[in-house]
Parts: sequence; C-alpha cells; structure tokens
Amino acid sequence: MTFNEFRMIVDEFLTGRFQHMQHALEQGQAKIQNGVPSFPTLGVLSEFQHHFVAELFGHAPRFKKIDWYTKTKSKNRSVNEYFQQFQTLTGGLIRTQAGSRAGAFLGVTLSDCRDASVALARLNLQDLQKKLTILQYTRFESGTLFLTNENVSLFLIDCVLLNSRDEIVRAKWMSLCIVGTKDLSTIELERDLSYLNLTKGSPNSPLEYRVHLPIGTNSNRITDTEFRSLYLTPLVRETAIGGYVQMQPELISRSTGGKQFIHELELAWQPPNDSKPAIRPDILIQRADGYWDICDLKTAELWERSLVTGSPSRRRFKEQVLDGAAQLAQYAHNVCGEQVCNSGARPYLVSYHRKP
Repeated sequence: MTFNEFRMIVDEFLTGRFQHMQHALEQGQAKIQNGVPSFPTLGVLSEFQHHFVAELFGHAPRFKKIDWYTKTKSKNRSVNEYFQQFQTLTGGLIRTQAGSRAGAFLGVTLSDCRDASVALARLNLQDLQKKLTILQYTRFESGTLFLTNENVSLFLIDCVLLNSRDEIVRAKWMSLCIVGTKDLSTIELERDLSYLNLTKGSPNSPLEYRVHLPIGTNSNRITDTEFRSLYLTPLVRETAIGGYVQMQPELISRSTGGKQFIHELELAWQPPNDSKPAIRPDILIQRADGYWDICDLKTAELWERSLVTGSPSRRRFKEQVLDGAAQLAQYAHNVCGEQVCNSGARPYLVSYHRKP
C-alpha cells in the first residue's frame, strides 16, 4: 500500500462516516446522550519506515470536512518515535505482534510515570481523567507503546500516553489515531477500518465515542491539550500547527489577548522588491491598542535541553533561536515598514520549546 492509497482510503472512510453521523443527527435519527457533537476538523498524515499514521485533531459541533496535512520527513524513521515523547524511549511495555489487526485502545491512559493521577492533574487533564482507564506501569521511563513492523493495524481513540524521564512528564492525547503497516493491502485496510463502526459490548461504536463530548467538559482545556499534543508530535510541520490555530482561534485570543488574528496573509515587501514579490508571516495578531504583532510559529525542539549554548563567559542563544529572531526582524522591517515598527508593533517568536 502506498502513502497516497492510505490517505485516500482513510479520508473516504472517515468523511463518509462523519457525514452519515451528521445527517442522522440533523434528521433526528440519532442523538448525543448527555453531551454535544464534536467532529474533527484537521488531520495529520505521517509516513514512517514501515508504517503510515493518520491522527485527527479539532472539535466542531457540525462536520464539514477534514483538512489534511502530510509529513514525510520521517519516512526513514521508526513509527515508535511517534508514541514516545523522549528520544531515549525506544521500547514500550505494550507491544503489538506481527499479524495483530484492528486492535484498539478506547479511553485508556498508558503511563510509565511514577504517578499517572498526579501527572494528569498537573497537566490539566482532569476532564479526560474522569472517563479514562489508567494502565500504570511499574517500570518507569520505559516507554508506553511499541509496534512491530509487519502486518499490523491499530486504532487509538481518546487515549493519553504519559512518558516520563527523571522528574519530567510529557502527555500526548490522541482523540483518534489510525496506524497501518505498509505491507497491508488496500482491501485489508478497508476491512480493518470497518471495525470502527462496530459495537462490541458498549452502547456506542468507537467512531460514535469520538464525536461525543460529555456535558460539562471544559472545551478550552480540551483545545489546549490537543494543541500541545500536536506541536509535541515529532517532525510535525509548522503549516499543520498554523492550520490548527486557524481552526481554533480561541487559542490566540486566550493566550495573547489579541482582538483578532490573520493566518498566512500574503503581503508585498516594503519597499517593493521585484525578486521577492510577496511574503507570508505565520500569524498577524491585532493588539488592544489597534497595532499588529508578528508571530512566527516554530516546531518544538524536543531533543534540546537548553535554548543557550557556550561556556559561562560566552553564553549565547542557539542557532535555532537566532534564526527565528533574524526572521522576525526581517518581517518587521520589510513587511511592516519603518513607520509601523517604530510606532509600537513588536514581533515575537513562538517556538514551543520544552525540556526533554
């Protein structure tokens, strides 16, 4: 199975099912008990050495479509890096076996930290904790999930992976994640996906479970958690991060206090430059005083312990930070122009740096 085949099959299956659910809700043929509908809006497709991964993000009361972002930089790397938040965690205490098909985790926390309940509270995941079964390991700093390379398909719905190293804990929440090995045929993948429609000992199918947001759930906390999961995903592209922010604009208003924001607006260089006709800053944010700030999104430097380098007497920022600062300075000068920049606009960098 090729990457394009995987994308086409997953997109057609999920779009068809979510459209059917939306129609059933509109016609009164189905209803969400003790909750509200919550459909995904964005998908990230990833290619690894032996696997394809499709993960969905976003929450909307009505289903319209899924905007897909692809990343193939990781096609020579192991898929297990996708599930481990630290470079040293290459194993996992739950291991799939070759030939295991349509396996699923539904509403489960997989944890290798010393106290999963404390970690969930510290990471503001209390809303999720209410309906999750916690699988707590006794071997700490061991990783959570490990997939074999042959003939495997796996689904994770509303699951949290808690990875730890020393006293640091990272959480990745997966509202819906589909994994398939490259040796699966398209027919086998279609057959395995049909599992997501089935009901096995519960009132709802896995997909119905995904679109159900319980009453009283803190939607801001859900959005924040999902956004953190997105930007901490290894090798995710900045376009996907920007796309999520565009679909969930409350992230910007709550975090910056901005009145409004514009995503990837195409602007002419100032003064005009024929060799560079246009430039597209990641985000422009309007402040309360009416001026606009320039925000540039950067993916997480997951493997860096510090933003600085050098001896104590010659301490300096690392190259990634300096590049970002230079980029913003160029935006401020060549996009805004001297008049705007001298009147109070302040460009800034969002790098989402986290200690490993």
